[in-house]
This record gives sequence, structure tokens and C-alpha cells, in this order.
Amino acid sequence: MSGKMILLDLVYNNSMIKYHLVKNIYKGQTRYAIGFPRPKPQTGYDEITILRDGKGRTTDSREKARMLAERFIVDREKAEKSARIKAKKEAEEAERIKAEEEAKGENLETFLLGFWKMSSEYVVGKIAEGRSITEAYVLQSRNTVKRYFLPWARRNEITRIGQLTRLNLLQWRNELFLEIQKKGLAASRVNAARLALHVPLQWAFEMEKIQSNPLAAVHKVKEEPKERLPFERDELEKLFGIEWPNATAKLAFMLMAYTGLRVGEATGLTWDHVNLDEGRLDVVQQWQESLNKGLCKPKWGTVREDVTIPDDLIPALRRLRSSSPFPFSQFVFADKSPKLPILRAALSKALKDATKAAGIAEGRTAHSFRHGFATMMREEVGEERVSHELNHKSIETTKIYTSKATADDKAKIRKAVNALANGIAI
Repeated sequence: MSGKMILLDLVYNNSMIKYHLVKNIYKGQTRYAIGFPRPKPQTGYDEITILRDGKGRTTDSREKARMLAERFIVDREKAEKSARIKAKKEAEEAERIKAEEEAKGENLETFLLGFWKMSSEYVVGKIAEGRSITEAYVLQSRNTVKRYFLPWARRNEITRIGQLTRLNLLQWRNELFLEIQKKGLAASRVNAARLALHVPLQWAFEMEKIQSNPLAAVHKVKEEPKERLPFERDELEKLFGIEWPNATAKLAFMLMAYTGLRVGEATGLTWDHVNLDEGRLDVVQQWQESLNKGLCKPKWGTVREDVTIPDDLIPALRRLRSSSPFPFSQFVFADKSPKLPILRAALSKALKDATKAAGIAEGRTAHSFRHGFATMMREEVGEERVSHELNHKSIETTKIYTSKATADDKAKIRKAVNALANGIAI
């Protein structure tokens, strides 16, 4: 605004200058305006607003200018108030949305897939505490979540942990149960999926990431009892009577079949705990395939000494040691590396191929050798002696596979083991 400016009025509000009414004369024309003064010590105006009437014309009337000025100030204050109210509402809405997102928790898929990783806080914490947790278990749990839970969550637009409730998780479990049932699959898959989800949610609750575990109230579905399928004597003869591409795996399973060793106990067996001259071995450790790969205490932490090795297996074990490509390996069943024993994956594949080649029904695992050993030994030495040989935590476990007890004598154990292994093809 240019021209000659004449201060007409000072309008006060609570002892503060509210505005100046200004008359401006420019090229013989008079126009009125209001000026908003700058705070001291500045001088001049922050803003000059020309006063116009309803038709957009400047006014040449002082009284009308005053009226327009007051109306302008009122309108300006209303606009400013509306802007403040709008800004406040927007801020409150932003806070509400933020609070809702925080209440819902972190992204569900990111959390679950990040939880089931060997580098996660949960897994590393378990290993640091000396707990057994294998890479195979972590990978299986991750795949279970991806296959059986996340597709359902996406369909139902559940993207945050806080959106999970007892009700919608119950619906998920029931829908999965019906789907599994329709496909003719075992109900154990539902419970496996539930466990793969329950563990991370329970951890999140314990770490105060969520207020409760909504899956805790959603129980497992009923499973039909699994039929235990131990290897029978004639099946062992068939199985070990054929050639195996992996001779190390074959001998490892033979030792399990005729001593009742667990898989981890067999793979963790080292030569310093084997006495071939006396035909015995000591179970003092097992091999765990986890992030901290290595030897650890056997199940229940119980050492088992003087486990009988069948006489017919001793020559094969001697040949294994003398012909091993890793003569300095500490492991009895070293496979592809002197620093590692044969891995479970290699054992599982070898057993699957061998049972198929021998014409043996499916449903057998490495643990079936242990079950078969207990079953076949019961009549010879009794459950109590077998329980000791197998390192069952209680004799009740042995009774799952055995019945009436007889004599308890170490000599009978050797005689029975040799009779069991008599004539095997090595």
C-alpha cells in the first residue's frame, strides 16, 4: 500500500492496541484500511488490510470504515478460532489414531515371521539359557504359521497383534479344524498350528508387548491316539538285509535298533566312550542341531554306562573306524565332515529310502528302533532292566511298549541283545 497514510484511530483491547484505523490518500483518492501493529520494539505494521464494502469497493466514509474494521476483526477472530478448533481436532484425531495403532501393537506378520528366526530374541534367549531349540523346529514353526495362519489373517484384514481376540482366534481354530478334517488330514496339524502361534503370543505377553495372550483360552482340538509302530524282528532282518547307499547311516540305525539309543545319543556318540574290546559304550552326551551346534547332556541329564553292544556289530564298528575318511574325527558316525556327526536329515532320507526298498509299511521313524528294542527285550530281561537300559524317566514310560517284568540281570541283557542281533547282515 503506497501513498500518504494518516493514522485516524487506535482501537484497544485489554490495554493492548487491537488495530489502527488508517486513511490513505493516493492520487487524490481516499481509501481506508486497518493496520495490525508489530509487537514492540518493532515499528510499522505486520499487515495492512484495505477495507471494502460488500460490493468490493473501497470506502471513503470514516464511520463506515470503522464498522467494516470491527466486522473484519470479528470475522478474522472467528476464522482464527475455527482454524484453532480444526487444528485441535486434527491433532486429537492424529493422537487417537496413533493410540489405536499402539494399542493394536506391531505388525502381526512381521512379528510372527521375525519371531520364528534363529536370530530372534526368543530363540537366542533360549539358547543362552541352555534350552534345546533346533533349527528344524524353528523353520517348521515358521512354515506352519505361513501356511495355516497368515492367509486367514489376511482374508480377515487382521494386520496388528492387538486385533487378535479370543473370539476371532477361536473362529480361526475351528475353520482350520474343518478344513483339515475335510482333507482327511490328522487333527494334530491344527494343534501344531496353534502351538506355532501360541508360543510367540505368550512370549509377547511375558515381554509386556500385549496385555494378555488371547490364544490361551483357545484350547487344543482332540486328537486320535497315534499308533506306535515299533520295528518287528522280521522287519529288521529285511531292512538290514539290503544294501544301503549310505553305509554310515545303516550302521548307526543298527546300533540304535540293538541298543535302544535315541537318535541324538547315537549321533553324539564319540569313540572315547566306546569300548569295543569289552563290547560296551557309555551314553554321556547327545548331539543337538541348533544354533549352538554341539554336544550337550543326554535327555533328563542322566548318564548311562555299560550299554551292551551286540557282538555281531563290533567287527563292523572296527571296520568303520579303520576305514573312515576322517580317522581323527571324535564322532563314531562322522559323515561329510570330521567336525560334525551325520545329520538327522541324512539319517531320515536314508531310512525312508531303505524302508521303501525293503517293502516295510510307512509310519516308521528313527525312534521306532527304540520302541522295537523295548518290545523285543521285555520277555528276556523284564521292564525294570529295559527301563534302565533305555534311560526312561519312569518305568511307566517303558510300560507303554512292554508288559510283564521278569529277571533283572546284566548277563541276560547281553545274551538277549546278541540273540536279537544274531545273523544280521553287516
